[in-house]
Amino acid sequence: MNWAIAGLLLALAAAIPQARAGATLHIGSGYGTACATGGCPLFNNEVNPVAQGLDIYQTSNGAATIAPDPVLLILGVPNDSASANALTADPVTSSSLIDNGVSSVISSTFGTTAYGLNGMGFQGLMKSGDVYGMLNLTANNSNSFVNWSQWDLSVNGIAASNFGIYVIALDAPSFGPKDFIQVNTSGVPFGAFAVAYADPPQDTYYSTPFTEAGLNTNTVPEPGTIALLGVGLAGLGCARRRKLR
Repeated sequence: MNWAIAGLLLALAAAIPQARAGATLHIGSGYGTACATGGCPLFNNEVNPVAQGLDIYQTSNGAATIAPDPVLLILGVPNDSASANALTADPVTSSSLIDNGVSSVISSTFGTTAYGLNGMGFQGLMKSGDVYGMLNLTANNSNSFVNWSQWDLSVNGIAASNFGIYVIALDAPSFGPKDFIQVNTSGVPFGAFAVAYADPPQDTYYSTPFTEAGLNTNTVPEPGTIALLGVGLAGLGCARRRKLR
């Protein structure tokens, strides 16, 4: 190949913006808990337990921060009603960004026009398909009605005929790799699913696969409970060693 042409091709390649892969957003049981980064499957090696507190964990090592776009917390409430919504106002009571262990308060908004959404908190009833597809968001389709309904039935005994879909926008100005967004809620119904989404201009979409979605079971140990359990187990171990001696 002519070296002049080769040099021109290399220059053109360098001038083209390189697309970077986005990150996976795990739903965990809350910053500081044993399942904060996910990986605590409830059933068939998929879905993490959450209650009225949860976190969104960005797993990537190299993706850029999501700002200036908001991070969406998407909730799916089983057996909801379009005429009598389960959630009529922002269920988020507090939220914070945790960057390298440093926590800062961030705001939330019930509903948003980001990513082409209609600005409403309630987005409709999902009776088929998948939640990202219903919201016209580019993402994987594993958070489907079939998967959600099967796991709710198996884990919580809920036979869901639909899921009411709600969107909360979280203003996280520097949500980067290995960061957390801690979200505390009130009034989110038992059996609700939680996933997250973002689509920053400098990266591809960030979303939650079904394997790392959150499912409200109201059975998640609090950090203090975990600590007390550890102390109790240590005490039992000491007592057993004394008995053996």
